[in-house]
Amino acid sequence: MTTILQILKNARNLLKKKGWTQGANACNERGTEVGYTAENAATFCARGAVWHVDEGNDEAATRALALLSSCTISNLGLISWNDSPGRTKEEVLALFDRAIEKAEKEGHT
Repeated sequence: MTTILQILKNARNLLKKKGWTQGANACNERGTEVGYTAENAATFCARGAVWHVDEGNDEAATRALALLSSCTISNLGLISWNDSPGRTKEEVLALFDRAIEKAEKEGHT
């Protein structure tokens, strides 16, 4: 079973390697929205990355998303935070870093 910490680390690595997007869970290389499990998915939003690495079916993915949301340093939900104008990939990666640190401190190994 995949842990919350593994999901967060894998999703962060996916975003760093493949890319980040706004306004969709995932997009292909042309910027067209595709499903987060699509083979041609090239970029992901924060939520789409979590779902992609855990296929959106595991309770741990839901808990990982809740942990991410709690680290947004905003009163916006995760989707609104991700999609805010001016948001950057670096800010999203930093959010994952904060959530990973929190998961480690809380023992979600």
